[in-house]
Amino acid sequence: MSKKLMTGLLALVALAAMALPAMASANPVLTEGTTTVASGTKILGTNVGETVMKTSLGNVTCDSATLTGTLTTNETAKGIDGDIESAHFFNKEGLQAEKEPDKECSSWTGGVSVTPSPATNGLPWCVTATEANDNLKLRGNSCTAETRPIRFILVFTNGLIGTCTYQRSLPVEGTLTTGTGEASISEQEFTKFEGGGGCPASGKLNMKFTLETDVSPFTGLTFSS
Repeated sequence: MSKKLMTGLLALVALAAMALPAMASANPVLTEGTTTVASGTKILGTNVGETVMKTSLGNVTCDSATLTGTLTTNETAKGIDGDIESAHFFNKEGLQAEKEPDKECSSWTGGVSVTPSPATNGLPWCVTATEANDNLKLRGNSCTAETRPIRFILVFTNGLIGTCTYQRSLPVEGTLTTGTGEASISEQEFTKFEGGGGCPASGKLNMKFTLETDVSPFTGLTFSS
């Protein structure tokens, strides 16, 4: 092989290597079928499997969780932003769960209620997906406001532990799955902000959820790039 041909091939390889990140750099967008979802659309996130906070003493487990909010940005050039305006964590019982009242989540001590919106550092939360490697971030406050911590309260109803408040100052990091509407949060640590000695010092949050429109017929949404 001639020296000129070899040089030309090497140049092509180098150009291809530089082009790959550029090709992969498109931001994700939410789509409904083949249509990009409009900003201002109300979105519903529903858990897939159990939502679990792992602690050194045991787990807090909720078999049902819902997140609702508004899509604020959804463009290939900018990615996805949305404000989560309400969040509910609970258990449901029986075969006709959708017709029965919400129940407390469970813990190593029995029932526990989850309050995700205390007066300080409560809702809204901003969720953002702007990277091509399927990352997402969740932080306190709306997407147009200054970042603040995320805080929630656990109230253990057996009276032995009482109330425990947890907070995370750094954004919660998660992943989305392109081609589906699923996103997940894994092993994201919250530390105790307030509470007695019976409260675990920290807990690691694990959650998977899928997205759909928050109006009937609740159409499933997809992360596309």
